[in-house]
Amino acid sequence: MSFNLQNHILSILGRQPSKDFLGLQVFSNFNEITNENSSNAAELASHLAKLFLLSDLTLYAGVVFVIVVLGHNYGSITKPSLTRGLVKTSAVFLYISLLLNIFGIFSGFRFISTFNIVLFDSSYTFSLFSQVAKVILLMIVGVLYTLFASVYKSKMQTLELPVLIQVSVALCATIISGSNFALLLLALEGFSLTLYVMTALGRTYGGVTASVKYFAFGTLGSIFLFWGAVHIYALVPSLGFETTNFMLQAAVAEDSNFYSALEFATTAITIGFMLKLGAAPTHQWVSDVYAGSHMCVTAFFSTFVKFVLFLVFTRVAVYFNSDSLVKLFIYASLVVGCVMSVRQTELKRLLAYSSIVHVAFLLMGDSTSSTIYLLTYVCSSLLLFSVLLATEAAGKEIIYLSDLRLIRGTSHFQVFCFAIALASSAGLPPFAGFYGKFLV
Repeated sequence: MSFNLQNHILSILGRQPSKDFLGLQVFSNFNEITNENSSNAAELASHLAKLFLLSDLTLYAGVVFVIVVLGHNYGSITKPSLTRGLVKTSAVFLYISLLLNIFGIFSGFRFISTFNIVLFDSSYTFSLFSQVAKVILLMIVGVLYTLFASVYKSKMQTLELPVLIQVSVALCATIISGSNFALLLLALEGFSLTLYVMTALGRTYGGVTASVKYFAFGTLGSIFLFWGAVHIYALVPSLGFETTNFMLQAAVAEDSNFYSALEFATTAITIGFMLKLGAAPTHQWVSDVYAGSHMCVTAFFSTFVKFVLFLVFTRVAVYFNSDSLVKLFIYASLVVGCVMSVRQTELKRLLAYSSIVHVAFLLMGDSTSSTIYLLTYVCSSLLLFSVLLATEAAGKEIIYLSDLRLIRGTSHFQVFCFAIALASSAGLPPFAGFYGKFLV
């Protein structure tokens, strides 16, 4: 697409081209800015872009650091002191990125709801949605690192987990800010690869077989995503979300035959994301991955991964989504999740089928209600796994539902927290989960 045509489309979308940023074209939305002139607003947007870009680069600097450490200490990867030191150092990079994001949001708060900075030829976007999402994700990882610290004193003394988490967080920053099909799908595939490896970290037969099964379903989901993206690119020679959507709408208005071809592409994209989210009937990998992974990895899947994948789906679904197909996945997930949950005797498999039901509720609501529900689900899961990890750190491993009585032997406070987490996850009033389900 030519630069003049791109500018024309961006002007229709409400964007004005602004000053050049490190050799890149920066676009900002100034239509709602009335008290500042465009040049001052463009200068502020450029400073914010530098700050947010520095935040993302900090995460990738952490990736380089942990990979170098892993390479130089491969022979002693099970040394506890080295593992704890790497976890702490990796957390430093995450906290620096978190502080930079928070500082950028508050320093440009007057403009944060109106600017939309696009870098790398409309491939990378900084917006209120992307930066707040990154802050939440980094806070989730910070909480998980705190929970993992107790486990590292006894079990899971390996360098691979903090390395994979650091890589996955950096890729998630790209996924959230990516506004281009090629960049988004490549980052999403790299993120999926880290999850496949995490599943097999326990080096057990169940973990390895679950990893292979996860890889098979994840690859199938990637095939559908790439298939849909390539089909859309064949219809419209553009990879950017907004420009592609605008050109497709214009093409459908002129030629109704475009609609059937577009419906095929959106169906493929929807199926791909449902495979990634683990919605029924594409859920066969979920219970095996939860059960075969270490408790730390299961906590990561249940909170961070669910949050990231749903955010990506909601971003893409705004432009390309098959509503009728999503309804089928919702009904199937509710039935399969509820029926299979009552038959489980293992705790992790129960949590896996419970997550399938939560996916159905997330797909039911609009963007606002689903986001609130997602936050309540993540908070409940963090509280739940904090109790489970604390119990495991005390030398009491919980595998079956009957083993939950071991929590009673730790402390009454942990029993109280576990009960609150279960009640909130079930949606009982007056806990947070009830209000999330009520809004949906």
